[in-house]
Amino acid sequence: CAGWMFAWAVSFVGVTKLLVSDHGLSTQVVWLLAATPNVFAVLALLAYLRFVRMADELMRKIQFDGLAIGFGCGAIFAMGYQLFERAGAPQADSNDLLMVMMLGWVAGQLYSMGRYR
Repeated sequence: CAGWMFAWAVSFVGVTKLLVSDHGLSTQVVWLLAATPNVFAVLALLAYLRFVRMADELMRKIQFDGLAIGFGCGAIFAMGYQLFERAGAPQADSNDLLMVMMLGWVAGQLYSMGRYR
């Protein structure tokens, strides 16, 4: 699971750098490059689902708590930051939202693990 997530992150950064720089790539190559990180993302998701299915009840609870907190943090950020943007804050993009959700997921897992130890 962690390996696929790492591959996803590395490919995302690498493809982003390639697409931002102008290498004169053909349209087909550009679309293929843009799709590459998504392949790793799907593989990471499938590995995570396999992990959760094989986990015991406590680990599932910890994962559920982490996902719930991550989703909640993302929803609060998505709705709340719009008001800050209207007040003059810089515009956020989807990567900002994803980062908030992932950090919330990790924080939720750590919190939940502490509760059940």
